Amino acid sequence: MLINLKKHVFKVMFCLLILSSIVNTAFSFNLSEKKLIALKGDTNTQYQLGLYYQAGKNIDVIEAYYWMKMAAEKNHPSACRYMGRAHLYGKGTSSSIDLAKKWFFISSNQGNSDSMQDLGYCLELEGKWMESATWYKTSHQHGNKNAFTRLENISQNLTTSQSKKLDLMVLKLQSYISAKKKSSVRSTPNFKNSIKRIELANGYSYWGESKSGRPHGYGKKMLGQVATFQGEFNMGVEHGYGTSFDKYGLISFQGQWNNGVPLVPKKELVKDLTNY
Repeated sequence: MLINLKKHVFKVMFCLLILSSIVNTAFSFNLSEKKLIALKGDTNTQYQLGLYYQAGKNIDVIEAYYWMKMAAEKNHPSACRYMGRAHLYGKGTSSSIDLAKKWFFISSNQGNSDSMQDLGYCLELEGKWMESATWYKTSHQHGNKNAFTRLENISQNLTTSQSKKLDLMVLKLQSYISAKKKSSVRSTPNFKNSIKRIELANGYSYWGESKSGRPHGYGKKMLGQVATFQGEFNMGVEHGYGTSFDKYGLISFQGQWNNGVPLVPKKELVKDLTNY
């Protein structure tokens, strides 16, 4: 009987492996098509691409961040949470607890209990016990069981007065979140530019949004098969938020650009992705 059970388990695992392989193959086969759909503004496809590069067979934390940011800017709650965790742990971007809190807050306002817990954790790291406890308890009331354990862990840091006010703070926060959820209307993406591949000078190429035959909007600049810049362009030059890479594929700069020039010296944000 034990042998039959083992055979059954093996068959189930084998079937799951085959199914996973089929899904990954299908996704890879349609990858270019999905990117076109994502660049045209489909939020769910942007999020799916982010997941694919975050944990698929072709893991690329920079590419994952790129697509997740697109979806997050359209208030996709799970993408916003991903952005928060990316900045909290420095995955594919710079480490910044302030940016992490920003994205967790946006997601929390849409009722995402996991982001509420993450926001509580950020505030815990900063020693803001009352605010942290408020978010932990609110997260628990939204169904996150782990948040209650975290709340218990920091309760000893609250004063008697703060403990008495906690329920009132949670009620106020719940009311605020409910109001935000009712009034929030997801903005509709407005991608007016055509999506195409453009051959540039000196062996460079571009794939993404374009206008009048030049890079304009979201896209990626390549030298052969190596990405040199991924982000926003304005009439042919890097302009807006983007990431540049050196010849080894390491980040040389990530942040805001103005007419092809990074606004922060490169040496301040050099990253070695092999440490991830």
